Amino acid sequence: MRAVRFHKRRARYTLGGCGAELAGLEVDSQANTSYPRGLAALLDAGPHRYAVIDVGTNSVKFHVGERDAAGRWRAIVGRAELTRLGGHLEQTGTVSPEPLERTVAAIAGMVEEAGRHQVRATAAVGTAGLRIASRGTRG
Repeated sequence: MRAVRFHKRRARYTLGGCGAELAGLEVDSQANTSYPRGLAALLDAGPHRYAVIDVGTNSVKFHVGERDAAGRWRAIVGRAELTRLGGHLEQTGTVSPEPLERTVAAIAGMVEEAGRHQVRATAAVGTAGLRIASRGTRG
């Protein structure tokens, strides 16, 4: 058993004669709206895993790291997929549909893999190619 501090906020509503409740739980200063996930994370004595997806001009990099109880990090996954998102960016100023589709597929696969590794959170960042491309795609 383990004692933890938490604060629950709830608001009750009646919608069409049916009672409803919206509740939020704050545990150790982290907001959480999923009781099962929040409680499991609190009670889980195992390592804490996090993922990062870095969408670059030529490749999408994927990393999963695990932090143990002593605060040390260990790499679980580290790989990249070549998608060439910015293949025609210099000439056209836009992202072409085919590289965009490859990149979206790579990201979707990485998100699924992060789930299989039971990560607690995933951060995604986009690099130069995404920042300089116009809003539309070419094709």
